[in-house]
Amino acid sequence: MVAPRRVGMIGLGQMGLPIVQQLLAHDYPVTFYARRPKVRAELVALGAIDGTSPAGVADMSDLVIICVYDDHEVKEVCLGAQGVITNMRPGSVLVNHTTGDPATARLLSRHARVRRAHFLDAALSGSPADIADAQLTLLVGGREDVLRRARPVLGCYADPIILVGRIGDGQWMKLVNNALLAANVAMAREAERVMSTIGLSLETALEALTHCSGDSRALRIASQMGSSEKLLEQAGRFLEKDVRTVHEVARARKVALGLLGVAASSVGGET
Repeated sequence: MVAPRRVGMIGLGQMGLPIVQQLLAHDYPVTFYARRPKVRAELVALGAIDGTSPAGVADMSDLVIICVYDDHEVKEVCLGAQGVITNMRPGSVLVNHTTGDPATARLLSRHARVRRAHFLDAALSGSPADIADAQLTLLVGGREDVLRRARPVLGCYADPIILVGRIGDGQWMKLVNNALLAANVAMAREAERVMSTIGLSLETALEALTHCSGDSRALRIASQMGSSEKLLEQAGRFLEKDVRTVHEVARARKVALGLLGVAASSVGGET
């Protein structure tokens, strides 16, 4: 398989925009689709090409990256007469970074096969700062040869890129990860409550815990931001969406989340 040269991007939010910036910095021609005029103007000023529609992005790209909010938006931009998959050329690759139901990943893969195109279920873990440092983690479900072909593009902003299994397995890994993250945030919040009740300095106590055996990535982020509540102010919307999704998916597959589900739900997203 020939490595992709022309890259498409749909989903220009807090993760998608820095991905485009990294691709442009590595001299990849990038075509994008965005609804907001301000975003379109910003991307054109950076040197990206406005594809005007998902279909236009697909037509001008060897590899298309999707990084939108949820499954509904993924299906909206991928399927239908003007969707990405419907207009992909044979041999091109669709990479989905959006967290959602593993069944959606398998649906997109089936539609891509009809077009003789390829699909990678590539859930992401990290932050905009990780993208800028080319240290985003990708949890990939799909064929090894397709991932090998896409790696030069994905490697502009991600490392490690981990092949975790089949289509859908990337989403499962991300859902379990985010349930664990939500559970850790919930525990950090409880630890803060106890420490405040005791009368400990929250700033000092959080920083001290990051050097102890009770440390976690959630605790370190909370310490950097000042508290778990500030973390939730910034990321809570996404965590709540993913907690809801993991419960819905687990119920549909009759998978018992146990204490993981209970702890994760305490930051919202499931009652």
